[in-house]
Amino acid sequence: MLLVLISWFRIFSKAGQAGWKALVPFFNIFTFTKIANKPVWWIIIYLILPIGYILSALQISKLFGKNLIFSIGLILLPMVFFPLLAFGKAEYTNG
Repeated sequence: MLLVLISWFRIFSKAGQAGWKALVPFFNIFTFTKIANKPVWWIIIYLILPIGYILSALQISKLFGKNLIFSIGLILLPMVFFPLLAFGKAEYTNG
């Protein structure tokens, strides 16, 4: 889990957010939804239903130029794929 947290720090930085926001509980989810270009009310879906996490992972993968297979990896194996996203060559594109 620490590896995912460190990866989120780096992903937040790549997306133009302050990396420390990844370390603050609940605020990191707010920032994650902001990076994924989701509305603020999306946090409720993210906290209640796993579908929120799945859809956010799909969007994050898309924003970093990755394909559907990588998205599935983010969902099923976050301890492997978040570090790949964070420390790989993928660049964040807003839009």
